[in-house]
Amino acid sequence: MTHFDFSDDVQAILGAFERFSHVGLQIHDNFKPIYISKGMPNHYGFESREELSELVSVFDLVPPNLHDLAIERNRIALTVGYTDSILIRNRRPSQPVLWTKVQDTAISLNDRPMTLTLVQDVTADKEREHYLNSLASTDALTGIGNRRKFHAPAHELLNNSPHDSAVLIIDIDNLKAFNDQHGHEVGDTVLRHFCAVAAENIRPTDVFARFGGDEFAIFAPAIGRQRAAALAEAIRHAMATSSVALKGEALTVTVSIGLAVSDASTVKMHDLLKQADQALYRSKAKGRNSLTVQGTRSAIDD
Repeated sequence: MTHFDFSDDVQAILGAFERFSHVGLQIHDNFKPIYISKGMPNHYGFESREELSELVSVFDLVPPNLHDLAIERNRIALTVGYTDSILIRNRRPSQPVLWTKVQDTAISLNDRPMTLTLVQDVTADKEREHYLNSLASTDALTGIGNRRKFHAPAHELLNNSPHDSAVLIIDIDNLKAFNDQHGHEVGDTVLRHFCAVAAENIRPTDVFARFGGDEFAIFAPAIGRQRAAALAEAIRHAMATSSVALKGEALTVTVSIGLAVSDASTVKMHDLLKQADQALYRSKAKGRNSLTVQGTRSAIDD
């Protein structure tokens, strides 16, 4: 690292940053390090400031996929005077991922334009944000996604595969009766049992969520009508032929399923959900424990 004589004002500013470990500061001359604060090494997986100071260029700290961005931000800082802060996900060697907020500002030292970069550790904030988002999008009882968690990935997958994608709307038959007769704990066990059965049959690419109460939804991208019907039937049959243990007796639980498959005339999620819901009601009208495919007159049941 190049040694540089700083003015008293600059020394005072740099001295203030020496007290912080969660905020790093570096000054570089076109990525040639001039100054590195003690908080910087931790952001990049180095043991000490001395180790970090051995770098010929701080550009070596920038992930390869961000090289062009770093060059452009440095140019903007030197031209305009500063850059807006951005969030960067740093992968440090043998250490957890670190989220940092980075901002570049132009300064002048001995009439030479240089760049001052502030790096703030915001990992705790990002982890808290992730935790709160997870709480808001996860069904607390079953542990699967809720309606909110369903829509974003399902919409994206449908946009990528607008034809032959399927929506299954599934209701647990007579769940209210189970709750009234055996108590809500048994009803909760039934819901978790269904989730386990469904999870064994869906693909990793499918989106599975609880919409509320006894209603669940599965979005299966690019599956086709025949395979979608086979998936729905596999879930229906698995539920009808399995049981939930209840104080020494086996409780049989069935489901009703409505299935809709996208085609040239149905490529919007709203339409697919509506069609699958209509098919579900037809399944219930047939006496439950059945599958109805929208656009057909037949239902599959035992």
